[in-house]
Amino acid sequence: HLVLSKPKVQAPAVFGVLSAGLLLAAFGASLVAHIGDAGLAGTTFAEGSWLMTASAAVVGALGAASYWGPKWSGRVLPKSASLFLSLAAAAGTALAAGGLLVAGFADQPGAVFPFILPGTDVSAVNFDYSGPMGLWNALNVVGLAVLLLTVLAFVALSLRGGEAAGNDPWGGQTLEW
Repeated sequence: HLVLSKPKVQAPAVFGVLSAGLLLAAFGASLVAHIGDAGLAGTTFAEGSWLMTASAAVVGALGAASYWGPKWSGRVLPKSASLFLSLAAAAGTALAAGGLLVAGFADQPGAVFPFILPGTDVSAVNFDYSGPMGLWNALNVVGLAVLLLTVLAFVALSLRGGEAAGNDPWGGQTLEW
């Protein structure tokens, strides 16, 4: 009798797939940024691409921690919480980087930190941008806050733990389990 069972999707795999998807999107954004006719040089588009890459690394690290966490703590994070946290991390990244990518297409200058020169009313950096800069930057801040809260919630859940992991929580067929 050969019985085929439906494979179970584990939470660390969801983190990994989302991380890979974010890296692929960042790679695509980087390719678009290097198209000269797109006019994205010097805009926030490059910052959005970099942020997506860095966030993909964070999501991947959370996936690694959720996979190896049972070895460290002896407990497995609840699957529903892990899935929610992985989706929240991806959503936070989409908000944070997406606002910068859209602002780059709207020609918002990047890497500009205007400040008033001491003793004058003159700004050291001047640029002309009439778009909704506040909206794009607010989306970026909200997205980064969601990502930060996701990481903090992940750490809190990891410290509190879930059910006992046992010797082989993932049904692995390799030596480490």
